[in-house]
Amino acid sequence: MLNVAAKGTVRVGLLDETGQPLKDYALADCGPIHVDSVRHPVTWRGRANVRAQAGKVVRLQFELQEAKLYAFEFANAK
Repeated sequence: MLNVAAKGTVRVGLLDETGQPLKDYALADCGPIHVDSVRHPVTWRGRANVRAQAGKVVRLQFELQEAKLYAFEFANAK
């Protein structure tokens, strides 16, 4: 989930501990975000579930164009 104000675009990528993009979770796989929201879900190829990465070391990569990122969190889907 992101707290974000995006007049432009925001994308998020997940990287492994060496900095390599995780399969299906790279910046290019992320659905572009164009909103002003305090709780906007991030999706990769239409999926928001990252449970497969639980317990693993991951790095986050943010790409912002005309946007402000205020906070992010990993949350359980409801």
